[in-house]
Amino acid sequence: PEPTMIARGFGTAAVLMLLVVTLFVIARVIGGYTIAKREKARERRARMLAALRSSSVRLANWATVVGAHIATLANWVWGRVTLVPGILARQAAKIRQRAAEPARTPPLTRPPTTVVVPEIRRSSNKRARKRARDRGISFDEYLDQFPGTKSVAPPKSGDDPSSSKKPESGDA
Repeated sequence: PEPTMIARGFGTAAVLMLLVVTLFVIARVIGGYTIAKREKARERRARMLAALRSSSVRLANWATVVGAHIATLANWVWGRVTLVPGILARQAAKIRQRAAEPARTPPLTRPPTTVVVPEIRRSSNKRARKRARDRGISFDEYLDQFPGTKSVAPPKSGDDPSSSKKPESGDA
């Protein structure tokens, strides 16, 4: 054989081998799953179907229980609704009975005989008032915090006139 014929033979063999591999790949893609993959898919579908059945059974049981509770609640509400006319009739009877009774007026109260007047403290110290204003508190609070500050209380109405203060020498 000539060398060109040998080269053609090897080239033809290579092309045929490439054609066979290509056809096997195409067959594999078209054929899809292997037997093992098909079995796994079948088992997975069976598990999903069993889970769906069991969940549907659980859902049906739950719906039955909830339905029973709703029926019980509806019976209870209906029992209360049927009581409403009797309750309304009793309330109307009470209202009619109260309307038939003479009106009761509350007893009159006497006005208080004594009036309590709060004690007002005033200071003769203008500086103390200014300090109280600067601190942002009321003057009474300032006097409570600093008891040494001069404050003058107005005379009480119950005091006797003999105990009144004598005017100082500077006052007229």
